[in-house]
Amino acid sequence: MQDEFPKILKDYTKEVVRKGIQGQADIVKFSMDYFEALLRERVEGGGRYGGLNASTKSLAKMIINKHGENVLDHYYITGIIGNPYDSKARLAVHKVTGIERAIKEVPKASITDLHEYIKKLSLIGGLDHPNICRYLELFEDEYNYYFVSEFLTGGDLWDAVYGLFGGFGGYSEETTAAIIKQILQALQYLHKRGVIHRNIRSGNILFTERGKINVKIIDFDIAGTKTLEATSIYGGGVHGPFYCAPEIFKNEYTDKLDIWSTGVVLYFMLVGALPFDGASNEEVIANIKKGDIKY
Repeated sequence: MQDEFPKILKDYTKEVVRKGIQGQADIVKFSMDYFEALLRERVEGGGRYGGLNASTKSLAKMIINKHGENVLDHYYITGIIGNPYDSKARLAVHKVTGIERAIKEVPKASITDLHEYIKKLSLIGGLDHPNICRYLELFEDEYNYYFVSEFLTGGDLWDAVYGLFGGFGGYSEETTAAIIKQILQALQYLHKRGVIHRNIRSGNILFTERGKINVKIIDFDIAGTKTLEATSIYGGGVHGPFYCAPEIFKNEYTDKLDIWSTGVVLYFMLVGALPFDGASNEEVIANIKKGDIKY
């Protein structure tokens, strides 16, 4: 690697000049993308990347794995993303580049089957689609995993609909169609790779930036395949079963779950309310099973 260093810098400089990149922020962003891509190519081609834990070595194909490094040595934690009472996501700023990222902490104690979880990480680590939030780095210590992803500044779909319409109506059919198309494109990509998201809901659809209708899917905590079963399939807590397909309550897990949930999102975007409601989770589930939609 040391002998190749002058050539690497020469190739990098050529790319900067060829693309006409100017300004500190643009150069920093391009440099991070360029060298991360180079590193991934080296790992996939059999190159060496020191410091990888054996159990998570395959994650280096898409996620830069920093096992044994302290996430706080690389990032300043500047805030909480989402509900401050139950959110594990933090807003962070890279100490060198100043770029904002989202960091999610996953306690190892909360993982029932670590081997299956590592398999899922490898699956998720390979995702690369314009409508799926990108995972960039993985830190690991004795007690937790820390996932670093791009920070999407536009807020989630739930807050957007309620912020604009206050529960009285929703988006136009044209805007709704544009957003639903992006969600379905992401799901098609996932399903072709055998991945079921399992938690499609308006709070997990984020706008890339304010004022635009480009969206990305986040939160793969309970994602899996037909062979990777999930616990607490409808999330529980404050989220409840509102987006769940009837098959979930029969312990049937297929990619059709995501399509049903997308239909619920579509209804919410147009109407400004959820189609299945109730005074308790049990009542909501009963209405879902009966197909009793609130008009």
